[in-house]
Amino acid sequence: MPAAGATALSLAILPTHAAEPTEAADAVIDQLRLSTEARTLPYLWIPNGDGTLSKVHTETGKELARYRTCPAGADGEPSRATVDLEGNCWVANRRTGTVLKIGLPEQGACIGRNGNAML
Repeated sequence: MPAAGATALSLAILPTHAAEPTEAADAVIDQLRLSTEARTLPYLWIPNGDGTLSKVHTETGKELARYRTCPAGADGEPSRATVDLEGNCWVANRRTGTVLKIGLPEQGACIGRNGNAML
């Protein structure tokens, strides 16, 4: 289980075509910089051995949801998961060579496409 209060750092990449730095007076163009501002991420995403991915609350350790990463009958073998700055999860499937984005419903990033208000 992850430690309570796990934090994530933000990244800022300044483009090479910028005429002058816009992030800060001491910014250097074409340099990857870590933000000094840390924030707590509420969820941990864990690939499982059964073709699914678990969403776990970082403070309680409770599994909140389990998502299939491939269509029924196919085992994509989810392997690596990462979280973007909006909290969405991206997971790579070894066997199928695919990548899946799971939008974070709490941020309005998970949209049902059939209009029935259910996922």
